[in-house]
Amino acid sequence: MKSIFHSVLLLFCLGFQLNAQVNPLDSTKLINFYNQLNPEAQQYLQWDTTDSVSEWPGVTLEDIIDVGNRVVALDLSDSGIEGVLPSLADTLTFLDTLICSNNAIDFIAGLPSGLSVLDLSNNFLEDLPTSLFALTSLALENNRLTFEDLDNIILGGEIDILQFTYSPQGPLGQGSNYTYPDGSVELNVYDVEFPSPFNLYEWTKDTFLVNMGDKNYVIASPEFMDGGRYILSVTNGNFPDLTLEGYVDLYVVQPQNMPDTSTLMIQADPTEQGAIQSLMEQRGWEVEKECWCTDGENARLRLYRGTNINSIFTELNALVPNRRSRIDTDTTEFNFFLIHDPDTSSSSTIIDCTSDIVFPPMDIISGDKVKIGYVDSGFDPEHNQYANSIYINPSPATDGNCSPNDEMGLDFVNSTPVIVDNDGHGTHGMGITTYNLPDGVSFEVLNLKVFDSTGILFDLICAVQYAVDMEVEVINISMGYYAPEASDILYGALKRAQDAGILVVVSAGNDGWDVSELENRQQRWPGNFKYPAISDTTYATLDNLIVVGALNTSLDSIASFSNYGPYVDVLAPGTGIRSTLPNGEYGIYSGTSMATSFVSRLVGIIKAKAPEVTYQEIITCIRDNVENIEDDGRVAWGGKVNFEATLICLNIEVEGGFTQQTSRPSTVSVYPNPFSEVTNIILDNGNILFQNVSFTVTTMYGVPVYMENCNTNALQWDGTYSNGGGKVPLGLYFLNIRVGGNSPHIIPILRL
Repeated sequence: MKSIFHSVLLLFCLGFQLNAQVNPLDSTKLINFYNQLNPEAQQYLQWDTTDSVSEWPGVTLEDIIDVGNRVVALDLSDSGIEGVLPSLADTLTFLDTLICSNNAIDFIAGLPSGLSVLDLSNNFLEDLPTSLFALTSLALENNRLTFEDLDNIILGGEIDILQFTYSPQGPLGQGSNYTYPDGSVELNVYDVEFPSPFNLYEWTKDTFLVNMGDKNYVIASPEFMDGGRYILSVTNGNFPDLTLEGYVDLYVVQPQNMPDTSTLMIQADPTEQGAIQSLMEQRGWEVEKECWCTDGENARLRLYRGTNINSIFTELNALVPNRRSRIDTDTTEFNFFLIHDPDTSSSSTIIDCTSDIVFPPMDIISGDKVKIGYVDSGFDPEHNQYANSIYINPSPATDGNCSPNDEMGLDFVNSTPVIVDNDGHGTHGMGITTYNLPDGVSFEVLNLKVFDSTGILFDLICAVQYAVDMEVEVINISMGYYAPEASDILYGALKRAQDAGILVVVSAGNDGWDVSELENRQQRWPGNFKYPAISDTTYATLDNLIVVGALNTSLDSIASFSNYGPYVDVLAPGTGIRSTLPNGEYGIYSGTSMATSFVSRLVGIIKAKAPEVTYQEIITCIRDNVENIEDDGRVAWGGKVNFEATLICLNIEVEGGFTQQTSRPSTVSVYPNPFSEVTNIILDNGNILFQNVSFTVTTMYGVPVYMENCNTNALQWDGTYSNGGGKVPLGLYFLNIRVGGNSPHIIPILRL
């Protein structure tokens, strides 16, 4: 008995020592409450737990007869409280007034039953506590409550409130729906399982009423003109001062431009990913892959797979002003399919007539290694042509990213460091970028695979973030996609590259469209980030992009398939380009992808010789030195890239360089000869651009099998007929090279 008495006395004295002027039950409860608050709130309140409770800011005491000083009011307004408000139930039995306005509270763990005044205005509450019994004043405005939450208070008969404020409430949220013509789509932003029977619903589009009475608006067989923003207004007769609003952006697109509606991209701070994953798994969504890790932290970007995409999208989206989801994600977005689509039709030239890639047009005096991120279908690491240009990671196990074995790059499609080019597109572009670099220039190219026959936006973004982390100096993106709205996550990755001083070269696309005037609100990404193509002011223009269209060099005009318009900067060779293919082979492609690789090669050469040059200076010199062509108004900078003039503009020392002439070449070199797949033809030393070159191949009986006229310094012939009739038979042929009206060079060549 004595022992029990001493224990009780000790506890009483301890409580008295901590807070001599307040009942120890209250002081203990407040200390508990304070310790559970988020650090920002603790720093703001600065309750000194060694001092008297009466000295704590916001705490009001009252001397209650027979029980002593008790806490009767707490003013926690503007205190930086985020997330859960810790429980105040059970022990603060005399608490009468609780003010928690102007915080970021989204959940209340518990309240004392004796409260009469409660102010929860200007928070992020989506639900209300059930322990509301004796309130005479309740303030709930500017939260995220629905009529169903408010109905539970009024209709439940739990309280008799004399003063009740509930309006306005935050927006219901936003959503995005994609559909295609003749499909069917259901629009929904009021995601309540059991809606109040007193609710009234109105849907408007462009200020016109389109539906009244339906919580979910169904559009059967939508047409392109049905696309736009649909606003839902919800009212309830029990709460005449309140109207709830939300909206859905409807995009009616061609089937090939639909996003992958079974996946969602979520970017968030690494510390939040665990909570996000928990919520997603509760909704039946599982992590499929992840990327963008730094220093062993959780991934910032994850791809989830599941169903009921519009519901989960609305719940997680955290970008709506004055309204945040339970999980404060940075961005939740749809995942789109990538497009590359090169033209693989046959042509006899390796890279058309005026190309400077087959043989270097000039010598660069000295140079450094340049790291390039090549984002594509991957490239065959075994091809001998560029074996010395592949990046080798010196510390794959300790570089801090999500993949500890990334020796040469990553296959983001299959989440593996083992890279196989199943498409050929990336190997072809890699050959263009690295072929016959000038003396003293070398590249280290990161192998970044983001598609096989198809690809997804998520992997492209992962590759860009990886390239930035690996401190590349150039990123080549020979692909894109069409969508009516920009990707915040892609923009963030490219903006991060811009902030790091990285120049990004992007293909314009192969649809033959003016990408500034696409129908049905479509836009071409990522190229349209270069120009103010976005209707709102969310995005600042990215000035580190070069958007490249394809040049038909034999006609000296834009290629018929190339996209164009004021959002396409410049042209580079892109028709009939012969380059490397997997398994040591070669092949001929046409496309803006090929043109993009030309420009990446030029930028790499510049960075090798002048590493201090900024991307702004490079872009300025390319833009100010373009060569005008026919229809030069179809691209922003008015013509095609002038490689030599760009280098001279940047004060890069050039030996040799192209000179133009119409005289007879002194020599014509042909190798290999005999040949089986392709033979190279060099006029003089390859540094003279000859005008009006007639190139004819005849049989030993003088019958022409191939003919072409162009301006060139070098060509290749792959043994095909000029009429597209396939390969010529094996045997002896004669090559006739004539410049203008000069006497020809006639050289026997043997195809084995």
